[in-house]
Amino acid sequence: LFIDTETTGLAGGTGTYAFLVGVGFVEGAEFVVRQYFIRDLSEEKAMMAALSELLAEYEWSVTYNGRSFDLPLLRTRFIMTRQRPRIDHMGHLDLLHSARRLWGRSPVAVNGLSLGALEAALFAFERGLDVPGWQIPELYFEYLKDGDPGRLLPVLAHNMEDIVTLAALLGVIHGAVS
Repeated sequence: LFIDTETTGLAGGTGTYAFLVGVGFVEGAEFVVRQYFIRDLSEEKAMMAALSELLAEYEWSVTYNGRSFDLPLLRTRFIMTRQRPRIDHMGHLDLLHSARRLWGRSPVAVNGLSLGALEAALFAFERGLDVPGWQIPELYFEYLKDGDPGRLLPVLAHNMEDIVTLAALLGVIHGAVS
């Protein structure tokens, strides 16, 4: 299960919410992206319960910097909503660490090892008008104030592209180490 979160901040801890959790998985011959979104912070418990059901179906998770951020944050959010963390049974592959080992000192990393930089270097894919990660919390807080869902469309697209890139990157890393 490929997992990426969009959050209300980068510090982590009990005050940081995962307001959008994107997941990707193979179903038959298709790659499916599903996004769990809370329109209001009061919906967090329901989102975590729905996410919990899906997580229970998988034995492995794949993230990018998830060992340090996404998975600890999800564990905290399960606890804060008084639910059992449903990710502890899963094996985990954090592609950031593989990318560092494979390309950390190579020309591939000339623009860094962010997911967007790797997309450009490995797949010749430019996101174009992608929203910068540092701006995502601000867009969500503005949405909470004015209720305009249009401002979140770039965030939803960013999250979806991250999930798809995770799957493609896993294929490249597998090919490089096989």
